[in-house]
Amino acid sequence: MTTTGNDDGNDAPDRGGDESPLSGSPAATGQPGGASGEGDRGEFRFGLHVGRDAGGRQEMVIRPGLPVAGAFALVFGILALFRLPLLLGPLAMIAGAIAMLRGDRGAGLIGLALGIAGLLTAGTFWTLVGLGWLWTEFF
Repeated sequence: MTTTGNDDGNDAPDRGGDESPLSGSPAATGQPGGASGEGDRGEFRFGLHVGRDAGGRQEMVIRPGLPVAGAFALVFGILALFRLPLLLGPLAMIAGAIAMLRGDRGAGLIGLALGIAGLLTAGTFWTLVGLGWLWTEFF
């Protein structure tokens, strides 16, 4: 394995062109101004990519822009319509709110709406609301 000298004086190993896709990028170095505009607001969004390095070993590379909270909001929201609405409905609403705060407004809003719809269509939810009302009225 040979090393090559960079302009910044840093000697890095030469992998024969199989370098990490983020080496030298602003997101990889922790500086604002990454590829997906995260430097505009001073925040970073990261995803995980698993691949093989030149030696055949498994390596993990962090890359910007993977909307995990939005995906969870959509999955939990859709599942809340069919199964476990008392558990998955609030999870979809929480994940939807987090996705909206992180900039994934479309998936966050849809996940939030599906979580609310899952709760509103659950018979168990309305039974608990009715029991709560009876408890406050008569006890």
